[in-house]
Parts: sequence; structure tokens; C-alpha cells
Amino acid sequence: MAFLHGELDEEVYMKVLPGLEVSPGQVCKLKKSLYGLKQASRQWNCKLKSVLLELKFTPRKSDYSLFTKITSRGFTAILVNSGQYRRIVGKLLYLSNTRLDISYAIGKQSKFLVCATTEHLKAAHRVLRYIKASPAASLFFSANYDLQLTGFSEFDWAGCVDSRRSI
Repeated sequence: MAFLHGELDEEVYMKVLPGLEVSPGQVCKLKKSLYGLKQASRQWNCKLKSVLLELKFTPRKSDYSLFTKITSRGFTAILVNSGQYRRIVGKLLYLSNTRLDISYAIGKQSKFLVCATTEHLKAAHRVLRYIKASPAASLFFSANYDLQLTGFSEFDWAGCVDSRRSI
């Protein structure tokens, strides 16, 4: 919902939605950003940055998604990169269908999509480095092969320390 109704710095037009009666050749001019609009995430990021700057936060030169503020009461840091973590984990989840060797690690990482930290992002990058170092470790399923899989599983009760569920 963060991208919905964001401010636009440029003129954006869209085709008329079905059911809306207008003269032929007319289009709609957007006054606010819509979810799914290519400019929506950039506009949201610009708005967030301007609000943080108004609140006297400073963007770090080493990482533009990190904003810090030092006051007499303490130090505050805001990291705005969960989108990058979500994209990486989403792509790795898709890849884990053929790379069973990363399934466990990606399953663990997907639990932290909402509250990702820099340590989680480092772990995702570690998985990417592993994949780059071992490109031949994937499964290949030919379209012309009649595949029949049989699987067995051993489970443990409350084996996951995070969720207390079976692994």
C-alpha cells in the first residue's frame, strides 16, 4: 500500500479503463501514482528520502539505503533495503525448485521477509555466491522424459527453533 496514491513529478497518461465512456482517442492523465506503475517505487523512495531529510537524517555515502541521525539522546539508523532482500529471496525460491541444495537456506531466509536486516541480506548474498561457484549442481528435467518421483521424508517434532514446527 506504500506505492498507492504517491505524488508524481512528471505527466503520466494511461489507456482508458474498460467501462469508462469517453470520446475516441482520449486517455487518462494520472494525478497520483498507482500500484504497479513503473514510476511508483521511485516516487515512493523519493518521498521517503525527503521526509527523512526533513527529520534531519543523513544518507550514508557508502550505502544510499541507510539513513542515520545522531542526537544528544542517541544514534538512530534506518535501513531501507528490504525490497532488494525480497527480490533476491523471491528469485532464489523459484530457483530452489531445481537447486535442492539451497532449499533449506532459502526456506530459513524467507521467514524474515518482513523484518530483514543487513545480516539477512548478507546471508542472501552468501547463497548467491554459492550458486555462482557451483553452477552445475542443479537438476535438469527433460520435457521428453516421463518422470515419476517418489519421495520420503523424516520429520522431527518442534525441530525449528524459530517457529517450533517440524523441519
